[in-house]
Amino acid sequence: MKNVKTKNKIYYFLFIILPSILFSQSFQKMKTDTVNYISKKIDLNRDGKKDYVFYQKSLKGNLMYFYIQNKNDYKLALSCANFSDDGMYKLLDIKRSKDKKYIMEISTIYADKENPKATYYISHKNNFWYLKKVIYVYKIWENNKAIKYICTYKENKKLDKNINYHSMDYKDKTCKKYIDK
Repeated sequence: MKNVKTKNKIYYFLFIILPSILFSQSFQKMKTDTVNYISKKIDLNRDGKKDYVFYQKSLKGNLMYFYIQNKNDYKLALSCANFSDDGMYKLLDIKRSKDKKYIMEISTIYADKENPKATYYISHKNNFWYLKKVIYVYKIWENNKAIKYICTYKENKKLDKNINYHSMDYKDKTCKKYIDK
């Protein structure tokens, strides 16, 4: 009987306590590592508490982490790609979406340029995070006129480290063309 209690304590430590400690340590490490990570406070689950999003800086990696506030600690809710496409894009901003269908919007631009700008719309349902929509804005000069293309792609893809999503093609029939006068 004593042997069973000892085994139960070991399992409890390995599968309950140790992961909690490791997640807490990685949260604190990311929070203080301003060389590799940028953090944003945002209410991810709409409970009125500020949670954290950490994403790796441009050319420092392609990962993003969502931490949900849980009492006095933060719990890892998601580890996924950060939409930088291996440094081709740079994250501009992560903010709470004004549209209630989405939790947040993640904006990127092509590395060191203004074109194209992409906005990714993220939702949360049944403990899963989804990319629901991508909007690309692309500006070019054509015949001495400023032309802007807006391309909207509906997605419904679960976020993970290997997410694939629509890339922008301003010649796509779904893109709308606007000419500045």
